[in-house]
Amino acid sequence: MLGLGLPLWYGLPAQERVAILAHELAHQRNGDPARGSLIWAALTMLAQAVQVLTPDSLGSGVPLVPYLLLALRLLPLGLYAALVSAIGAEQQTAEYRADLMAAQVAGSDAAAGALDKLHLSQALESALHKQRHMPERPHAFLELRHIWDTVPDAQRQQKREEYAARRARLDDSHPATVDRLQVVRAFLQPPALVLDEAWSARVDAELTPFVKPLEQQAFEAYQERYAAW
Repeated sequence: MLGLGLPLWYGLPAQERVAILAHELAHQRNGDPARGSLIWAALTMLAQAVQVLTPDSLGSGVPLVPYLLLALRLLPLGLYAALVSAIGAEQQTAEYRADLMAAQVAGSDAAAGALDKLHLSQALESALHKQRHMPERPHAFLELRHIWDTVPDAQRQQKREEYAARRARLDDSHPATVDRLQVVRAFLQPPALVLDEAWSARVDAELTPFVKPLEQQAFEAYQERYAAW
């Protein structure tokens, strides 16, 4: 099973959608250690343990219980971090391979375009806010697409430079996006598979019933993040 965020799907043009799908599927073929059955199962179980041991609130229920859960959570959290750190360099290599395989399928331009959107991921919050107060499009995910399509080149370059200044550590799971872009652009390839706008629109039509509920969930999560501050 492959899961993709609905904001990402709606935010990308057709060919960049192909690039994202190809990138994720490539991880099953490129030796990514985190996608192997044993390590993947270990990471999944540790992540679930952390989630279960995370209390909903520190001020509810029996006193001290939430704090005891937080203390117990440190063990699976530490093991998860140690495991991710141990395979970090191999994961970064796998990301480069997945990028190049995505470029083989969708074309280098589409793969680079999808990667460049990672620099603008925080635009989703702007899209959610604008859709709630000054809606101009059917839903916030299409507003995100509009924002991504109309970002001035100078702002795009500024975001690239900001991310480049925060180079990834060698044990991080993903290399710096600016480095991934350089690799993709160094091996220019035409698309082997093209998704036309008509087929892309048919997929959107199938997803339409899920848009409003997920848009509401995204907005509530956005509100909770700022309420916590």
